[in-house]
Amino acid sequence: MESLIFVVTENPKFFFKLNKGLLKYKIRFKILNLGERIPNIKSIILTTKEELKSLGEFNQNKSLVIPYEKDNGFKEYILNVLTAYKLGDLNFKSLAFSIDPGTKRFGLCVFVNDYFLNSHTVFNKGDLINKLTLYLKAINIYKEKGEEIKYNFKIGRGMGVLSTTKAILKGIFSLFDQLENVDIFLVDESKSSKIQIYDNGKRFPKHEASALILALRKGIKVEQENYIEKINKIKKKQIGREDFLQQKQEIIYLNKNKTDFEDLFRQIISADISISDSIRFIIQHSKQVSQIS
Repeated sequence: MESLIFVVTENPKFFFKLNKGLLKYKIRFKILNLGERIPNIKSIILTTKEELKSLGEFNQNKSLVIPYEKDNGFKEYILNVLTAYKLGDLNFKSLAFSIDPGTKRFGLCVFVNDYFLNSHTVFNKGDLINKLTLYLKAINIYKEKGEEIKYNFKIGRGMGVLSTTKAILKGIFSLFDQLENVDIFLVDESKSSKIQIYDNGKRFPKHEASALILALRKGIKVEQENYIEKINKIKKKQIGREDFLQQKQEIIYLNKNKTDFEDLFRQIISADISISDSIRFIIQHSKQVSQIS
């Protein structure tokens, strides 16, 4: 799904920051002179708002232009470039986060339109909320006026980190208080840290891998009015056990069939398969394995 990128600018500061940002995400690009004709192929054109009028001819049906405006912030700009690069456009329908709370580190995975976009390891709740705020600001720059976006959270609810989960929820409810279409789920973390994931021979960061696995599970829906009550019930083991039992076979499948999952994982982080399709894949194959055994 990745698109070819053309950088068209004579602004040295913009180019320096853009080059650094694209290198961070290992995004290759080609430099074109301002005014040079853009090749008639599917592509993304990166330039500044001031240089838009000086762009060469290009096919508007094949090329997506993403102009940089100083007032919008460069970090937000790069995230939108990453989104367009991986998904092919900036037509936002949903923004989802899966969070693995830890005692010292948190794992965070970000999904746009049901496809994996990015992941982070953060070190405290404040850093986590800042990351969420950054993505929220980035998506608001290019979304159409009046366009409805669905927001989804899946947050780990391990017994040892419930107080941390509670603090995260408080921050999320404050951040997303004015938004509609927000669904939040507390997800069983059982065995999520036991699954090691490798991408091209390199181990994916532990907490980010756990966050990705949480994105593939169901959970208990909570709202601002009842999240404290439901967390207390989880502590007392009055709710939550049924989630684990329902997904037990899928958890066993992922632990025993690491080769299958690593292949699926590579497709997920390359945005070649959606999270919904990944969940269906896991359910289907875990049932097949169960029937065989």
